[in-house]
Amino acid sequence: MALLIKTAQDIESSATDIKLPRMSNLKLCSFMNGSLGKACRNLAPGQNDMTYVGAPVINDSYIGIHSYNNYFQTDIVESETCTLLSVARLTSSPATNSATRPMIISTLENSGLINKFGVNQFLNSASTTGSAEVTPLTSTVRYWSGATTITTTDWHFHYTIINTSSVTHGSKTAGTPQTDTLPSDGSGVSSTRYVSTRTFRVGSSYMSSYAGTADIAFAAIYDSALSDADVIALYEFIDPIMAARGITI
Repeated sequence: MALLIKTAQDIESSATDIKLPRMSNLKLCSFMNGSLGKACRNLAPGQNDMTYVGAPVINDSYIGIHSYNNYFQTDIVESETCTLLSVARLTSSPATNSATRPMIISTLENSGLINKFGVNQFLNSASTTGSAEVTPLTSTVRYWSGATTITTTDWHFHYTIINTSSVTHGSKTAGTPQTDTLPSDGSGVSSTRYVSTRTFRVGSSYMSSYAGTADIAFAAIYDSALSDADVIALYEFIDPIMAARGITI
């Protein structure tokens, strides 16, 4: 008699739902590797799967994206408070401007128009950044963001926590998180959080000018602002799953 032993990766590949340390408010949970079908699968209970656009590159351990060209579309509408999580690394070079900067999770439509910015998590040549839109009092007050300096070509567990008055963004792998509060137009009157009606994309924004590339191994979206304890628990849950793929976070 032979004994069939299933590895963690085997179980992950056939899973149809999941039990994360934090389940409430979970809208998206995707382990992105192996096949496009698996990458599109949303393990959040009661939520629809993603669809892919273009030709994201399949790898046994991750999926390669090209913003605005090869990415994943959700039906999850941006919420006033939310948390974006990902395991990702930059593959563009040098990623010093939007043409080589990849969006990891985003609802950005047009950064030059008032109330079109949306919610974003993205990478550039030296930092990981999370940002969100505010209702401007002048054309110069549009959004606020937090950026953490890291080696972006390495794998990181990125997190963006957005509430009604601030955004906290960082990497649980390395670096100190940055928290920024809502800006003012200079008159002493604060701006307020503006919520777009767009649905999230994973691996892209809605702008063709953001066209960088990245590898993504995991993505999650919550429609609430998680606590730091929640993020730590999720990081500790995801870490061994990524290690089984040879990804160190």
